[in-house]
Amino acid sequence: MDRLADGIWRGVPPTAVASTLASHVSSVRRLLEDVRIGGQPGGYRLTTHDDESDAAGFEADLAAAQESCRRDDPRRGAALFERWRG
Repeated sequence: MDRLADGIWRGVPPTAVASTLASHVSSVRRLLEDVRIGGQPGGYRLTTHDDESDAAGFEADLAAAQESCRRDDPRRGAALFERWRG
């Protein structure tokens, strides 16, 4: 909860930080009906499937790029990384 509060309020959280965070999380749950936010001791956890995160997509593209380079197709490997620029 401390990391979340610090990320939102940059070290200057409101007096009732726990209830304010709970209110914000409730609002996010209403706005994003399919979001999976669960409570846990000390805070919240957002659960995602592997195919829903950029990290998983990057790892898949990295593996494909490495395989392309092993097969002497470095242009395809470079193209896989092009979408991750910026």
